[in-house]
Amino acid sequence: MDNHLFDDLDDEPAALTVSRLIAMYQSPQPDIDEVFLAGMTDIHWADLMHAHGAATDVPPLLRALLSHDPDHRDFALKLLFETIWHQGTVYQASAYAVPLLTRLLVHPETPNKPGIIYLLASLADGHSYLAVHERTEADIADARERLARHGLDFETELHKELGWVQQSRAAVLAGVPTFLQLLDDDDREVQAFARYILSLLPEAASASIPRLVDRMPNDDDTLRGHTLLALDALLPIAPSAVDVFEHAYDHERNPTLRTLAALALLKRQGTSAPAAIVETLIQASQVLDTNPDYRYDAWMVDARFYPAPWGLDRAEDIAGAFAACDSATGAQHFLAALAGVRNNDVAHIFVARLLDLVFHGQRAEVRGATYSMRDGRDVIEYRIRQPIPPRQRTTLDPNQEAALTAIVQHTLFWTTDTNLLELYGLPSTRGSLQEWLFQSRSG
Repeated sequence: MDNHLFDDLDDEPAALTVSRLIAMYQSPQPDIDEVFLAGMTDIHWADLMHAHGAATDVPPLLRALLSHDPDHRDFALKLLFETIWHQGTVYQASAYAVPLLTRLLVHPETPNKPGIIYLLASLADGHSYLAVHERTEADIADARERLARHGLDFETELHKELGWVQQSRAAVLAGVPTFLQLLDDDDREVQAFARYILSLLPEAASASIPRLVDRMPNDDDTLRGHTLLALDALLPIAPSAVDVFEHAYDHERNPTLRTLAALALLKRQGTSAPAAIVETLIQASQVLDTNPDYRYDAWMVDARFYPAPWGLDRAEDIAGAFAACDSATGAQHFLAALAGVRNNDVAHIFVARLLDLVFHGQRAEVRGATYSMRDGRDVIEYRIRQPIPPRQRTTLDPNQEAALTAIVQHTLFWTTDTNLLELYGLPSTRGSLQEWLFQSRSG
């Protein structure tokens, strides 16, 4: 891309607003539109909608992604995350933007390819607004009434939105050949994000898996971590799909790579997993957030307006592997891990998943949770939509009793103020839970 294309922007004031950015890149730029964004000007964007109305601002935002000014590029990416994708939902214009974004990835001169790939990954995994926000009968009734006032029908609108979801995903899937090429990009961050987006596209697993496996011997530790995560997402959750993970577990020296392999193996082997696999995960859980070896950059690609691939929370990964076992076996793994956990956030995650496991998911319906600080203490408060009746001590089975006893004794868990146990019909403070358990035993 010629550097002179946007030289006239150098004198723009530092304060950048949405309207100013759109105005800067509104005019056609043949050197860009015909090479990097071919076909963009043939689309009638005024007839398409995104999260905030007509999609006429999409072309200037796509042009701004190619600006030589990094502030303009970053702002444009952020605005695309607010328009063609918005808080997990996709829109009519989304599928039209996807091929253009994919085309940008082909050109070596395109900046910030990781951000573009993550936007495409988000679009591939997007949802319908109505499907996300109107889940209960009361929500749907409210939505029907709201739409009816504008002469619209709920089912018709939902069907239309679900069509946009399918179209967006299909458009991203069409880019798989490009994503496979990016596995060998000169930029390691691009290589990492290419592995991430492929991990979200199991429809293309037959093409992706062989390429990912072939790349592993040539990858450094960081990229092998990404590859293991991608293969974990793409390979079947079945005992037959363990060879690549067994090889990694047996031959990797990096402790985090062995942990990733152990996670994949436990999910596939369950109760038949070797004790060494479980012990690896228990040991890993005890040093999360305290040992730099486990702050592994396979999860921590630096980014401005998009998260790192696969998130940052290894505790959730390990808890998910334990929870994939049967109730009794998984509970044993959680109790063994909790005994050595040294971080209250990890303790909360493990206790939450343990309770869900031993009580078989029988808990109150929640609308979400809020996280805050009060008097120097962490506070996690679940917003309960529909509580369940108080649980009777006499109904506890041995797994449930063992779990609650361990929770009462786990001092670190109680350094967070939370109503987590209330979700399961249990006393929510340490003292009341201990009294409930003790008095019931004494009686």
